[in-house]
Amino acid sequence: MGNNKSAVKSAVCPSSCPPPKPACCPAKKRAATAPKAMACPPKKRCKPKPPQVNGFIIFFLEVLKRNPNACVVNIAKEAGKCWRNMTRAQRCVYIMRAKRRKYAK
Repeated sequence: MGNNKSAVKSAVCPSSCPPPKPACCPAKKRAATAPKAMACPPKKRCKPKPPQVNGFIIFFLEVLKRNPNACVVNIAKEAGKCWRNMTRAQRCVYIMRAKRRKYAK
């Protein structure tokens, strides 16, 4: 049960928060040294990061736009096969688009 509580705490708070006190400490000592609020202040909470965009994602979205009515799973399989068979120069076009998109924000 102790591991479960620490897993929940680590999911809510970043690593900069103080660790919880062990359960073996007497309640009086723990109450005197424990911080009043165990939750992190709102400014310390991590914001979710936007998804990473790479060359393959740009290529896949382009293929998906060409075939809007096809099954996404089949398109992904075909796009993966096509990506593996591309030369480095062909891939470079999509990789550069992804880098431009990343640094444009």
